[in-house]
Amino acid sequence: TSSLDPILAPLLLKQVFRESGGLNITIGDQTVEYHEGFRFYMTVNLPRPHFKPEVSVKVTVVNFAITYTGLTDQLLQQVVQFEEREVEERKNKFVQQSAQNKARLKATEDEILNLLSSGGNLLDDEEVINTLDNSKRIADEVSSKQQDIEASRAICDKTRAKFLPVATRASTLFF
Repeated sequence: TSSLDPILAPLLLKQVFRESGGLNITIGDQTVEYHEGFRFYMTVNLPRPHFKPEVSVKVTVVNFAITYTGLTDQLLQQVVQFEEREVEERKNKFVQQSAQNKARLKATEDEILNLLSSGGNLLDDEEVINTLDNSKRIADEVSSKQQDIEASRAICDKTRAKFLPVATRASTLFF
């Protein structure tokens, strides 16, 4: 699975802002000018790259190595995008929400580990107790959201499955 350096996130998400009469973007700890016509291209040397869902949502993947399965997946995405645009948009939104939920849990875990590694009597430390209570609440909230996302994703997948014969037929014609 391929991942991207997090420093690229503002660039990939086009998180630009106006300052001093022009467009700017912050990359890392540096603010630079941004041109509206800017295009960013990346290449990989992997024969069969597989990107995490949170990466795939941020970029447009162009794979010049065509396989039957890959073409079917791409065509299915295009057909659903054309016929049921809101279904494909919801699916992408669910992928983003799921990634955000995982990041939120990871941040909470890191905070707990940081507090636990600080030493001292953990039972007397009010900050540790509050953080643990808060982490339990966050974990329950994220778990509930993930269940909702999975249920909604299943509905989207059923709708997408209706268009699978079209994508399969088109792939068969290509090969």
